[in-house]
Amino acid sequence: MSNFTFTPIASEEFNDKVIRRNINAVLKITTNWSGASHIVSPLIDELAQQFAGKIEFYVVDFDNDPNVRRYYEVNIFPTLLFFRQGVLVDQLSGVFHKSILNERLQSIIR
Repeated sequence: MSNFTFTPIASEEFNDKVIRRNINAVLKITTNWSGASHIVSPLIDELAQQFAGKIEFYVVDFDNDPNVRRYYEVNIFPTLLFFRQGVLVDQLSGVFHKSILNERLQSIIR
């Protein structure tokens, strides 16, 4: 999976880098074994590039950081968590259409 627009982050760091700074961000929670993650990864990366500079993008590998499951109750991969000014405002999981992701990203910066 390509994560060139996403900054890898540990779940413990995410609180300091996003929530306490009150920024707009997307946290992608993924695994290497998830077929859906491989299917939508290019779509996610494409749209993330379009919103770079307006939204910060982070990725957590679930297999390396299972604490994220307990905190955000993630059971489907990939899961995207959308934060507006440090507050979780939306979530999107599994396989989805590009227009749905675009709408969710637009809603963060409105």
